Amino acid sequence: MTASRFRGLALPVVLLVAASALQGCSPSRYLPGSSGNVSSGSARLDVVNRSSQSVYSINASSCSDTNWGSDRLGSSVIQSGNSMSFDLTPGCWDFRADFDSDHTSGNELVQRNIQINGGSSWTWTVGG
Repeated sequence: MTASRFRGLALPVVLLVAASALQGCSPSRYLPGSSGNVSSGSARLDVVNRSSQSVYSINASSCSDTNWGSDRLGSSVIQSGNSMSFDLTPGCWDFRADFDSDHTSGNELVQRNIQINGGSSWTWTVGG
């Protein structure tokens, strides 16, 4: 192949290499509406906040667990209009999003029995 055939590939290749370098970071931040690759041995939850409020915590637990898992956001917040992604092991999951910074008002959304297979992602749009 000639050099002219590769000229238009430089930017896409750089973007692909940069995106690959970000794989495996958990939580991963993606632009709203975008998605990254999910390896076949993992699953991903993409939370898109379309509400008018910030999401202060995201909990995920196995469908068979009776307790919520730890807060996946840590000190982060998902502002209105933003999104965040979390790597998970494949399986059945329950999710909770809390819109209250002190977690006392009960202002939350829950999704239960969400099956996410290896190599795939599930997008949870909260609000809107």
